[in-house]
Amino acid sequence: MKNRIIISSVTAELLMVTGYWFYEAVMIGEGFVAAFAGVSGNIVQGIVGAAGAYFLLEAFSHTGIFKIYGTGGFVKG
Repeated sequence: MKNRIIISSVTAELLMVTGYWFYEAVMIGEGFVAAFAGVSGNIVQGIVGAAGAYFLLEAFSHTGIFKIYGTGGFVKG
């Protein structure tokens, strides 16, 4: 279970950071070099979000809540 969570978290955060960078560069019009300044903050946001999700999943997996409500196939509970 831990490997699946780590792989999915890293993939999601890479997509998030890339999407934010592309949005700032193209849609807002900052340019690709200037938009790169915000990448470090977005990486920190991704790490904090992934760590929080991991700890919440671990905590909830011990409560039996996944057996009641299901997990959508993401976590084997």
